[in-house]
Amino acid sequence: RRKRPFSQFVRDGLWLSVPLLVVLGLFVGLFVRLSPNFIDLVLGHHLAQGSGEATGVIWARQLGLYAEYVSFYPVLVPVAIVSGIIGIVRNDVRRRWVWQFVMVASFLVLSREFGQRHFMFLLPVMALLAAWLIAEGINGRYRWWGRIFAVVALIAIILPFIQADAYRAQWDDQVTQPILDLITDNTQPNDTILADDIGLAYYSGRPTTYSGAALSHGAITSRQITAELLIDEIVQDNVRMVIVDTSLLTGNHMVFLDDYPRFHRFLEYNFERLGNFRRDFQELDVWLRAENRGIDANDYYSIANTDGTRFGESLFLHGYTVVDDTVQPGDTLAFTLFWTADAPDDHYWSVFTHLISPDGQIVGQHDKVPYDGLFPTSHWQSGIVVDDRFAIAVPPDAAPGEYRIGVGMYDWITGEQLPLFTPDGEPIPDNRTVIAQPITILP
Repeated sequence: RRKRPFSQFVRDGLWLSVPLLVVLGLFVGLFVRLSPNFIDLVLGHHLAQGSGEATGVIWARQLGLYAEYVSFYPVLVPVAIVSGIIGIVRNDVRRRWVWQFVMVASFLVLSREFGQRHFMFLLPVMALLAAWLIAEGINGRYRWWGRIFAVVALIAIILPFIQADAYRAQWDDQVTQPILDLITDNTQPNDTILADDIGLAYYSGRPTTYSGAALSHGAITSRQITAELLIDEIVQDNVRMVIVDTSLLTGNHMVFLDDYPRFHRFLEYNFERLGNFRRDFQELDVWLRAENRGIDANDYYSIANTDGTRFGESLFLHGYTVVDDTVQPGDTLAFTLFWTADAPDDHYWSVFTHLISPDGQIVGQHDKVPYDGLFPTSHWQSGIVVDDRFAIAVPPDAAPGEYRIGVGMYDWITGEQLPLFTPDGEPIPDNRTVIAQPITILP
């Protein structure tokens, strides 16, 4: 084979790259004209996410993604790789396809989170490489054992796809339409909505906000999209409905906001909660604002009593508010604890609250991960206020008298309790603080 001169290589490269760059430049220019901060948003979306993480953490996550992808296609990927290696050794046309695998290595140096969908560009080349090797085997290139291998590999590759397609063909989605009906029955076609699942806005024919169209787990956890940004857009676009996925399985957008409690308080003050609606694995909290009601972006909360107890190294019980400090047997004692933090705590702590009788016995209790699991202590950032509501059932046979509320944190798996300290730094016995306000139970 005659080697091409370097000058010819350069000319071919220019003929390929210059038109491509011109086309890309035209499209980028068009998007910049439509949205002046387009470049910052695109670069930020791909480079800002996870930029504060250690290199080892990023590599471990991306290598885990590779392993997950191989486990998803346990036959297709190895067959394609073997076919590519054979193509390189034989110097055949498969060499041109193999280089697409190199793009996957770039994921190691990008800090953002990736998923299986980001490997979609590899499926065509993997199918070609696998088909080449299987065809060689069936045609006798590797004698009788090659034919057996090719047939087994072909069945192992296509059978899962056939099964998945058959499942999708039989699937009847009966849960989306009721949600869409709820949206269209309560809003007008020109009303803006904000939904964790952008598809709900699209299918209902309702516009969404600028950031609502770009909601993603990475954009929120990297703080490209914040609670204050969404609130500003809700005010600016006069949003009528907000739909938050609160499922612990699929909730991965707004519940991960840097200050979700602030966002939740804003919704409670300005919107009416229509309820929680199931859609497959989603649990959708639907909030509706009356058409003639204005929007107040101020943050409203009331701390009746300050406290200051330190939990561990960085968490603080800022204060509390008791709804009614005089109750009767059989009533529910409702109160709100207000928390602050110097920094997130890596541990997944649960909060326990005890109703303590005059003789020191625990007669009622309410334990939970803050915000019912949606906003654990690992998410608490400095400067935010976490308001968490509790309700303790007062026993029907509770004796009258002056009771107290005890508060602490523990690991629900191991039972380990978080050490507590007074505002002056003195350890608190039994790792349980007793708030100052007494609770009176009437006869």
